[in-house]
Order: sequence, then structure tokens, then C-alpha cells
Amino acid sequence: MQRMRIPPAVALMILLLALVLIALLTIPVIDISVRGLQQKLPTYQVVLQRHFEAVILWLEGLDTGMNNQELRALLDWRSTFAFARTSLAKATGLISQTLFVLVLTAFILLEAQNLPRKLRGMPEFSPAFWEQLERVARDVRGYMSMKTITSLLTGTLVLALVLALGIDFAPLLGFLAFVLNYIPIIGSVLAGIPGVVLALVQHGPGTAALCALGYVVINVGVSNIVEPRLMGRGLGLSPLVVILSLVFWGWVFGPVGMLLSLPLTTIAKIAMEGFPESRWVAALLSGARSDGSPS
Repeated sequence: MQRMRIPPAVALMILLLALVLIALLTIPVIDISVRGLQQKLPTYQVVLQRHFEAVILWLEGLDTGMNNQELRALLDWRSTFAFARTSLAKATGLISQTLFVLVLTAFILLEAQNLPRKLRGMPEFSPAFWEQLERVARDVRGYMSMKTITSLLTGTLVLALVLALGIDFAPLLGFLAFVLNYIPIIGSVLAGIPGVVLALVQHGPGTAALCALGYVVINVGVSNIVEPRLMGRGLGLSPLVVILSLVFWGWVFGPVGMLLSLPLTTIAKIAMEGFPESRWVAALLSGARSDGSPS
């Protein structure tokens, strides 16, 4: 908006109003879905118990060498429901904090307008530093823009999938697919588990298998077809670094750190590429091109 000659104060107000509007449209829908899912958990637990008993009988008929108690201990699903209840309780609290996050965002954006002007007069920051900083900002903006577009596409396709299969809480499942798509590698797996479980307890194994197949097709298609076209050669991080950054930033900042793990690691990599003393670290973080050289 500033490149379009819109004054910074006006651009900031437009952005904040857009964020508030998105929150007002999204939060009530998600909150109603979460509370509805909490109320239906006991019903789903009864249905899942019947499926569980059927699986136990089927395994006993295969003569696996395990007795009834061992099979029940191996396939214990009650801890999963306990985890689901705890997660849903935390989710309602997380939604209630969204307004605070928006207010904090306003102050961060306001300060970001003045920070470069404060620092440009200091001799410690050379023109090369500002060039490197602008490169970091440009690359991170490009990544976040691409990831937001692909996450919106993933969430929309998942929403259409679960609606077509007649699965309850479709808006919540689509929202989960959108948010968890920011988490590399395991995010799509985590987003698919609730949908497949709901399909199983509502419609049986056949629909659950179709739902799982749909999640796989959507995520593989978006990550292997859409993202490379939007992103080019990507962030240049090796797969091992992606996993380690996910663990590290998740440990430092919790779930938010998992969502921001790739942008934060990319900032560190690009910054280290700008200084001869740390380029070897950036090379270790880099993935390999098709010719075998670091990306």
C-alpha cells in the first residue's frame, strides 16, 4: 500500500481493519465448531468403542498370538480422546487471546515504520547491512505470501472434501488444514487426523479411507505442484534442517514457533550468508540442488 503512495498511517489502519474483519468473521465460526465438537465427543466415543470391539474380534480371528488384554492395551484409544478434550479446552482459550494478538500486531507495525529511520544514522550499520536486511525481508515476505496462498488453497480444498463426504464440523477442519499447513512436513499429517477420525465414527471405514486419500491427494498436489511454481527453487534448506528447526523453534516458542520455524531459520541462513565468517554455517543449512551443489 505504501508503494501505491498510500500514507503509512492510513495503510496501517486499513491493514488493522482488515485483520479485525477477518477475526470477526472467523472466530465465531471456529468457536461454535469447537464447542459443538466438545459436546459430541461422548457420542463419538461410544461409536468408536463399537469399531474398536470389531477390530479386536477381527484380530483375534487372525490368530496373532496375542490375547484379548494385550490387543486392548496395544490399541488403547482412550488416551487419544483425553488428548482431544484437553486440546479443545486449550483451543477456546487460544481463540479468546486473538484480540490481544491483533492489538500487539498494531504496535509492532507502528514501531516498524520508525525503526529503520532510527537506525540509518548509526555508523555501525553500513549500506551493505541494509542491503542484506532488505534481502532478508524480501525473501521472508515472499515465503509468507506463498505459504498463505497455498494454505488458503489447502484449507478450501479440504473444506470441499469434507463437505462432499458429509463430515461434521467442516469449517473447523478447513481452518485446521489452513493453519497447520504452515508447519512443514508434519502439519498436513496433524490436519488430516481429525477429519479421518470423524469420517470413521460418522460413516465407517470406507468413508474414512476416502477422506484419508483425499487429504493425501490435496497435500501432495499442493506441495509438489503449486508450491514449486509459486516459490521457484524454495527456501534452500535441507530436509534435516527443516525437521530440526521445527523441533527447536517449537521448543523455544511453542506452537507459534512451529508455524514460524521455516521463516525464522531462513532469516538466520540468509543473514549468515552475508558474512564470510559464517558462510560455512549457511552452507550446512542449505539443501542440495539437482546437480549436487548447495542451494
